[in-house]
Amino acid sequence: MAAALGVALLMLILGGIAYVGAERSDQAVEELGFVRLPSVDSLQDLALAMRTIDTAEEEIAAAETTSAARQAAHREMGAAKKEADESWARYEALAKTPAEAAAWHEFVSQWKIWWSAHEAFVAAERAFVGFGVGDPKVLRRDIADVRTAHYRLYVQVMEHVESGVPIPGGGIDPASCSYGRWIASLSIGNPRMRETVEASKALHQRLHEEVAQAKALVAGGDAVGARNLVRSKFAPRLGTVMKHFDDISAIAAEAEELLEKMGKAMEDVDRKSEPVEVALKQMVALNQRAAEETARRTESLTNTVKTLSIASTAAGVVVTLILGLTFTRRLGQVLGRISTQLSSGSEQTSSAASQISSASQSLASGASEQAASLEETSASIEEINGMAKRNAEHAQKAKSLTGATRAVTDQGARQMEEMIGAMNAIKASADNIAKIVKSIDEIAFQTNILALNAAVEAARAGEAGMGFAVVAEEVRTLAQRAAQSARETGTKIEDSIAKSNTGVTLSGQVASVLREIADKTRQIDETVAEIATASVEQTRGIEQVNGAVVQMDKVTQGTAGNAEETAAAAQQLNAQSLALRDVVASLEQLVNGTAARREQSGSPGGSRVLPALSVTSSGQRSSVPTATAVPSAGRWRSEKNGLAPVGTRSEDLEGSVRDR
Repeated sequence: MAAALGVALLMLILGGIAYVGAERSDQAVEELGFVRLPSVDSLQDLALAMRTIDTAEEEIAAAETTSAARQAAHREMGAAKKEADESWARYEALAKTPAEAAAWHEFVSQWKIWWSAHEAFVAAERAFVGFGVGDPKVLRRDIADVRTAHYRLYVQVMEHVESGVPIPGGGIDPASCSYGRWIASLSIGNPRMRETVEASKALHQRLHEEVAQAKALVAGGDAVGARNLVRSKFAPRLGTVMKHFDDISAIAAEAEELLEKMGKAMEDVDRKSEPVEVALKQMVALNQRAAEETARRTESLTNTVKTLSIASTAAGVVVTLILGLTFTRRLGQVLGRISTQLSSGSEQTSSAASQISSASQSLASGASEQAASLEETSASIEEINGMAKRNAEHAQKAKSLTGATRAVTDQGARQMEEMIGAMNAIKASADNIAKIVKSIDEIAFQTNILALNAAVEAARAGEAGMGFAVVAEEVRTLAQRAAQSARETGTKIEDSIAKSNTGVTLSGQVASVLREIADKTRQIDETVAEIATASVEQTRGIEQVNGAVVQMDKVTQGTAGNAEETAAAAQQLNAQSLALRDVVASLEQLVNGTAARREQSGSPGGSRVLPALSVTSSGQRSSVPTATAVPSAGRWRSEKNGLAPVGTRSEDLEGSVRDR
């Protein structure tokens, strides 16, 4: 016992060392794989999202960025923010050291500050884009060029009037001048600027028309008239147009202020992003240091486990050798005691085998009688099963017939319902026709009155109205005939309505009777279905009982065979017990080194050859030394009323069954 406890203790120590090492290694792998690596990945994703947002901000901060590019940049910022939120959630759910928690708290506060600056920048950018002037610097430059061109036009017109110097380009087409070309290429989004441009178009058109008038006066020799036109109309109108140019320049200046605010907001975002990046780098460094520390601890633990495992294994080998020698000495003592007990047990086994053989023969005789009774019971149950199956088949046929009757009845009820619907529709149509006939009667009455009035008026007209009076009389006659026909038609329709009502009533009664027939048929169908189901269940139950009887028959036959086998085995057991005594003598000689006890036991010298025990495929045993003649279990044959051993007459067995 102490040896086993020592070995178990060594195994426990080795297992404990291995378990502790595996547990610590598992913790280290879990920390690296499920905490540190996901933490670094999430923080790097946050940094990447932040850089993406910064790049998009730089893209939309430029005034010359197109609308499509701005929209694309905003989409990139939205996608980056979504990725940042997902990375944020992943990292926030991971375990953290106190230093990591403090760094994360600092990062969150700096991120919120940076994101507020980002939102302010986006608001400034939207205000600038919503102002709708594009690049304000380009706008101011274009307006300055337009102003210069129109000042130059004024000088050219004055030179033309005073000295006849030709105006370059003619100066009479408003669409070909710099302002006209600028308007044609301009996409105006600012409402004020649109109003200003629209207000200046007519003035600008009139301005160039006056240039054409001045040129015409000069060409006609009226230089004084041309001079007066320029001073009284052209110059004041040019001043008004210049005022509109100044308004456009003022709008461009406002846009420049919005652009400047957007630039300052961008600078604020850049300043406030630096602490966020520092906090991110600090958290990444903390996770990297934690991962390195975990790797160092794991390596140290692995070396310790290796050393302890080698030492424990060496100690286990030494202890096992010592325990093996001790166990061998004790085993010899134990085997000596066992051989004595086996010798006594073999004598008891031999006596018990004789008793078992006698009991098995009695059991075989009773089993054969029981098998004959079960055979008769099985035949009776087969007949009952046949009658139950016929009942089930008849019930199924009745169920099919009632089902068909039910279907026909349901169809008749449905068709009667359809006929009632058709009768109701006929009645409704007759009612509508009656209303129409009534309307025709009223129209005929009104036509008759109108014909009378027309005849009276024709009589007043004298000879001039004679022809009209004849026509009126004919109309009156036709109206009276129409009224008479309408009344006759109404009478017939009322008669048709009455008959339709009678048909509807009778159809309803027939439908009610058909529904009652359908209900009764349905009840009969359900009852027959229950009978059919019960018959099927009864058939199944009888089949199960029959199967049980057949199984009992098989078991009984098997019991008879087993009893014979048991008797044969008992004889074999007796022979085996004698052989066991020889084996015990040999064991004592092996343990004590002498044959003294073997001589005292009185058993024959040498080893006994055991009779071979064989079982054929049919269950027949052979080569069994038996003291009593018993039928072999494998040679039982099937008789009408049970099982009988080969060599037993069927008449004798049947007589015994009848006697029972």
